[in-house]
Amino acid sequence: MPTDHHSAPLSIVRRWGWPAWAVLLLVVVLLIELILVCGSASLFQLFIPLATGLERPVEPAAPLPAVNGLAFSPDGRWLAGGYADGTIRLWSPADGGLERVWSAGARGISGLAFSPDGALLASADPAGMVQLWSLESAETALYRLSHDSPVRALAFSPDGRTLATGDWAGAIRLWSGQTGALQGVAGRHDDWISRVVFSPDGAKLASAANDGRVKLWDLAGSGPAAAVWSPGAAVLSLAMAPDGQTLAAGTFARQIYLWSPAATGPDQPPLTAAGPVWDLAFSPDGTRLAAATEAGLQLWSPADRSAVAWPAAEPGPALSVAFSPDGALLAGGFRSGRIVVWAVETGQVRGRLDVHRSEEW
Repeated sequence: MPTDHHSAPLSIVRRWGWPAWAVLLLVVVLLIELILVCGSASLFQLFIPLATGLERPVEPAAPLPAVNGLAFSPDGRWLAGGYADGTIRLWSPADGGLERVWSAGARGISGLAFSPDGALLASADPAGMVQLWSLESAETALYRLSHDSPVRALAFSPDGRTLATGDWAGAIRLWSGQTGALQGVAGRHDDWISRVVFSPDGAKLASAANDGRVKLWDLAGSGPAAAVWSPGAAVLSLAMAPDGQTLAAGTFARQIYLWSPAATGPDQPPLTAAGPVWDLAFSPDGTRLAAATEAGLQLWSPADRSAVAWPAAEPGPALSVAFSPDGALLAGGFRSGRIVVWAVETGQVRGRLDVHRSEEW
């Protein structure tokens, strides 16, 4: 005789003499066991749609890794993004294509810099490792420059012979840009170094740190810094105009100071940003200053210190910013994990990049 599966609980009651409440208790215990084994989220996702007739909910996608560093290659052919998941992605600004992915470790990327000839890309990370990657190779780094503390600041000299790095111990080290050999220590800060920038002629090196100081070092000499200036707040970002006549420093206190390296410090009030200033970049002609802030991307005209209207194409904090070598494009890297590329002349979005795809090219 065929078994009536729907009457199975009743047959248990009749055969074993169990009361109905005992059978219900058994069912509840079994459900609790399933929750413990499978996890409550997966269990509810399985049973609620069956009971209600609703579609099974789609699990939210994992958040994208933040874009902590951006750099255009000197010929403008590539845009490198350094991500919080420890990867470096090489994008084509022409069509949004992804050319290459390097894995630099699990601690994330904190800074990027191309060599002047475009043959090498240097990356820094919180594990204290600076790695030099060849654009001719898709595999491992050519050189690994080890530090005793995390590194965020790095820059190549204009002739490419020297790579400067700044670590969280406050040391500024100079390395050979060709062999990776340590050349010496240029100077020190009392706290972690956020940025290092060479002057256009390579004779001086500017550094900024969490100790609230900006220092200018004469690389031809020795001894203390040639100039020291403090805005009274942690300095997160630093940039030098292409003609070497203007330094820009962005602080945690939402201020951007502009002054001549030949002066002892700014002689005008600072520009006010919408949030802490994580990165700064001058356009190649020096007519624009872009800032990546906690409130997004902002632009100014350094000549008259006026703000330049710019479309907010991506919500949330901007962590990195870079102009293309010809000044035609501006790229912003966001905590959301996206890179937005604008056409500078029109302010129109050229495209968006994330680790999964490119849009609008």
